[in-house]
Amino acid sequence: MAGRHALTLVKPRWSEAANTDIGTRHLLRQVALELFAEHGFHGISLRQLAAAMHMHPGSLYNHIDSKQALLFELIEEHEGDLLELLHTEVPLQADGLLQLETYVRMHLQFNSLHSQRHALARLEFRGLNYEQQESIERLRHVQVQQLEKILQRCALPAAECGPIAQGMIAMLDGVVAGYPNGGRPPLEHLAALFSRMVLNGLSTT
Repeated sequence: MAGRHALTLVKPRWSEAANTDIGTRHLLRQVALELFAEHGFHGISLRQLAAAMHMHPGSLYNHIDSKQALLFELIEEHEGDLLELLHTEVPLQADGLLQLETYVRMHLQFNSLHSQRHALARLEFRGLNYEQQESIERLRHVQVQQLEKILQRCALPAAECGPIAQGMIAMLDGVVAGYPNGGRPPLEHLAALFSRMVLNGLSTT
């Protein structure tokens, strides 16, 4: 993720669209996402968010309950969309290795395409309250459960698949964040390499 710079608020490219009677909430979410990703959730106040939208601070409450609720919406949307993609794209009748490669590829592809939302979900999770964190953790747990079942189809010991799945997802998050711009191999190749690396490594333990 790019370094967080000193905040400079300029007239955003969305300002004209924000004056229409539709899409204001969508635009607010997009502006908040970009500002939170660049400067951090705690680095942006509602007053600064309102200034970026060319709105009065009090007008924000026509569209959001609070800054924390807005953060929760952004993270929940990201985790929910990822879960839906994984359930849709991973072939149920395929062999374990193909399922694993598809899961890994979809996970990497989605988080790469939505790098700002992914960074927000990783770095700003602690900005949520306990109930919000529990809700996000439930979504993430379903992702882990799906991967756990795939690993079982790869003939790994059932008792070990849960911890392995959790570790794999942590590594996948690191893969997305770890490559410099332009330095990441093609996702198809990376998914196959990563899946075989995990399985080959586990088979020798």
